[in-house]
Amino acid sequence: MNDQTPVLLTSTPEWEGERLPSLGLTESRVPAEDPNLWQYELTSRLVTQDKSKSKSKTQYKPTVLRQIWWIACLIVLSVACHFVVSHYIVTAVQVQGRSMMPTLKDGERYFLNRAVYYCRAPQRGDLVVVHDPGHKDFAVKRLVGMPGESVQIRDNGVYINGKRLKEPYLAPDTQTRAGELKGGVMMLGADCYFLLGDNRTNSEDSRTYGPIGRKFIVGMIAK
Repeated sequence: MNDQTPVLLTSTPEWEGERLPSLGLTESRVPAEDPNLWQYELTSRLVTQDKSKSKSKTQYKPTVLRQIWWIACLIVLSVACHFVVSHYIVTAVQVQGRSMMPTLKDGERYFLNRAVYYCRAPQRGDLVVVHDPGHKDFAVKRLVGMPGESVQIRDNGVYINGKRLKEPYLAPDTQTRAGELKGGVMMLGADCYFLLGDNRTNSEDSRTYGPIGRKFIVGMIAK
């Protein structure tokens, strides 16, 4: 037997110690594992989400305010349009009374054309709504006499500048009385009109309160 004395290693093997020997791999650029890394990423995500929520809220508030603004504008425009249309263009009216029978009957509804006289002057035979000076309200009458004409009521008829006026719109056997006009001749001034109701025996018109100025004519009834 060949006995050999074991040799004791006097140096530490390269694989022992705190670090392993290099294996020849490319050095990793991934940062060392940090116990606060996940916390940092989580915090970043939370901050990002908070910013998103804040941005969403910031965008939501102006949107609601904008909608309220447009609704308010729409309401104001609707009211303004209704006012303009009803006061200057056209509006619905209801006949009350029998002074215009048989042409217009009590309770019937019609459209009042307010804009027509912006385009032309009132004409003989028009059915007009006027500010009634007798009752301080509105009345509907027929325009008979024009500015500058002479009007006379006699022989159950109306005479314009001495000629009898043909009135096919009246009911048969209609009698036109002079009333307070007393058969005299009325001269119409500039911008003045003579009005009568078609129901001559039951109408308060220019025979009672005289001629009507242009500014008191509201509009024409559209039939």
